[in-house]
Amino acid sequence: MGRRWAPGICAVALLWLAAAAAGDPDPDELERAFPIVEPDYGHTKLRLSEQGLEAIRRIENPIAIVGVIGPYRSGKSFLLNQLLSLSCDKGFWSW
Repeated sequence: MGRRWAPGICAVALLWLAAAAAGDPDPDELERAFPIVEPDYGHTKLRLSEQGLEAIRRIENPIAIVGVIGPYRSGKSFLLNQLLSLSCDKGFWSW
């Protein structure tokens, strides 16, 4: 993977799998994805997200981590939304 992929790499933890995590987690945090790896300010390197790592440290139950990469408009967001059972459609709706 060359530099052109660095900004496009996205690692996502699916926290809904850890809804029964021990401790006193924020309920909103358990229902959304968060980054584990992010591009640096210049978008030339990847760095670990401290917020993401801290959230993972608080979870004691098994979790699943899903990484999705690919060219733009290839269905990455659609796939992740389907895994989370989210509907984020755009455009015209008709019945």
